[in-house]
Amino acid sequence: MFRGAQDHFLDQELAHSFAQIVIGLFEEEASVDRIYEIARTAFEWGDFFIEAVEANTSLPRQLACQPGCSCCCHNQVELTPPEAILLGGHLAQRCSPAYLSNLLELAAQSLDKRAGMTKIQVAARRRELPCPLLLDDNCSVYEVRPLMCRAMHSLDAAACRQELTDPKVNRVEFYRHRHSIFLSLSRGLIDGCRTLGYQTGPLDLSQALQDYFSQPDLAEAWLLGGQVFRTGQARK
Repeated sequence: MFRGAQDHFLDQELAHSFAQIVIGLFEEEASVDRIYEIARTAFEWGDFFIEAVEANTSLPRQLACQPGCSCCCHNQVELTPPEAILLGGHLAQRCSPAYLSNLLELAAQSLDKRAGMTKIQVAARRRELPCPLLLDDNCSVYEVRPLMCRAMHSLDAAACRQELTDPKVNRVEFYRHRHSIFLSLSRGLIDGCRTLGYQTGPLDLSQALQDYFSQPDLAEAWLLGGQVFRTGQARK
């Protein structure tokens, strides 16, 4: 979701500005807490810019998104390493061993189902592939959900349900500025990390969860330039 078809949503100025923030913060201090701070800063920037845009522009239609609507949670999420590390840390601190064991089993099942499939094939079967973090049709990590998830929204809940049943319909309407802001911040995270020599991704969420919980010191190794996340789970 970071390159190719999504490039036309990018605000290059925003992406560059956030990349400079990422570089400056890591050069000041390279620590696990700083990784968390950088990921949360990306979320805060996204919220700030959306509020700024929408405070000055009357939206012609309200968002249709409501708690319990989980159609977009059947997309295969890609995220950056700082987001993955924040997500892993959040889960490790707040969830029971039983929950984590079940979560990793769901992640493994998702990866097994998608093995050898192209992204187009995965999209066609996304109804069968809910996010492993989806719990009772709600996001179980809403506070730290990735930027890609924050970009997802709809103006028509019925269209979302129809597209989930038949992905070829593709009639979901959305606001361009919301996609642009969050995808541009994702690019900024990637570009900033790449400049400093850190592994960038993009990462598959299910694979990133497996990687995080299979390596005790993953965050520290990532800060040392380690290629700690597996990539390339789905072909284009």
